[in-house]
Amino acid sequence: MSYHIGLSFEFTLGGIVCFCGIPVSKTQIRENRDKELNILTIAGGKDIYFPLDYLKNQTENILQNFEKLILKEYPNEEHAVTTVGLEDTKNYIAFLIK
Repeated sequence: MSYHIGLSFEFTLGGIVCFCGIPVSKTQIRENRDKELNILTIAGGKDIYFPLDYLKNQTENILQNFEKLILKEYPNEEHAVTTVGLEDTKNYIAFLIK
């Protein structure tokens, strides 16, 4: 959902944060979407819904033109938002607004 809304939204965004999700080939990327859009993806290595290799492949292939794509992997995590993931997200956002 984060990718779908963030990539098709008509207004300028500061970035997209996606927890345990993937962009799909049907995701509409706005034609003039800024390729320097900050994108952070949080992925669990034990996610049964989006296995890490599949998630990485989909994300890197569909978003290959985005220059500021970060894929943060948590090898021992499942399909969930964790305290560590939230803390890393908070730190990432703090870094961006400095």
